[in-house]
Amino acid sequence: MWQLRSISIVLSFILVGLISLPASSQSRSLDNINNSLTVEPALVELEVSSGDLLLKKIKVKNNYNRQIKVEAQVKGFVSASKFGGINFIDSSKGRNKNSAQQWIDIYPSSIDIPAGSSVEYTVEIKVPDGTPAGSYYAAIIFMPKIEAGFVTNSGAKIIPAVGALFLFNLSPGEKIDPSKILIVNDKIDSNNSIFAKTIQAIEKMFGNNSVAVISQPPVKIEFELLNQTNFYIRPKAEAILRNALGRVTAQSQVDLSTVLANSQRFNKLMINLPAKKIPYFGRYTVYLGVAADGAKLSKGWIVWILPVWFLLSTIAIFCLIILFVVKYKKRIARFFSILLRGK
Repeated sequence: MWQLRSISIVLSFILVGLISLPASSQSRSLDNINNSLTVEPALVELEVSSGDLLLKKIKVKNNYNRQIKVEAQVKGFVSASKFGGINFIDSSKGRNKNSAQQWIDIYPSSIDIPAGSSVEYTVEIKVPDGTPAGSYYAAIIFMPKIEAGFVTNSGAKIIPAVGALFLFNLSPGEKIDPSKILIVNDKIDSNNSIFAKTIQAIEKMFGNNSVAVISQPPVKIEFELLNQTNFYIRPKAEAILRNALGRVTAQSQVDLSTVLANSQRFNKLMINLPAKKIPYFGRYTVYLGVAADGAKLSKGWIVWILPVWFLLSTIAIFCLIILFVVKYKKRIARFFSILLRGK
């Protein structure tokens, strides 16, 4: 789903601040200001060493139909939550061991960009001497300054900002410890009916604790990747579904969301089965393999695919058996009595 590397979607952003402003009949409209700026590249990944001095270029384009004054700010950022997103922080006011905010200077810091034109910024990166191995992050935020008289038709002044993210890996010969990358809180979406719980209880008697029951494909896998290293990782996953004979029925390969250093990230995969005339039915096994910068992780589940028609048929047969026993209980009792006397 995320083709420009999963991280470019995870960490790319558009910040919008809404400042209430009373609407005025003299106010001019900026309804399209939200798309006023674009930045290229939006993501910069660099392998660096202690003491490096680097220069990079960032291009910002004004897509609006009038000149805009743009100010550039450098911020640090951290993971917002396990579900994605980032929070920008001013690392100069507090300690953040993964921040590269102090490494970066940008020129010019403020400039007027004519309508339809682009400006190329120079980014100077100085990696401090003695910086320990690990991953470091910073963001350059480009903030347009809107005149006070410009408001939207809704009466709100829009101050959008776009940014470029910088991810640095400083690793002089140090390798990631695979034991510090874990799959946690893993599960497969399962039916919670009494029938499903009965099957899960039976499987548990045979030592199978990871069991899911679904009525139809796709198979939906949820899990979290816990990254306890000092480096960000770009994991890839492969999910394989095998039938009772061990044959591969379906498989899925996907680039997962980037996981920042010392953080946790939620992931969701789907295994879509090929369409066929006969509905899928029976007991399957699911294998999940995750590769992340040298670490290889795996998980397995048992999945029962029991279509609605099977459940309804089972209930119907069960009801018929009960009705038969109730109706013919005397004959059944007499039959077993003769059978036992015969023995």
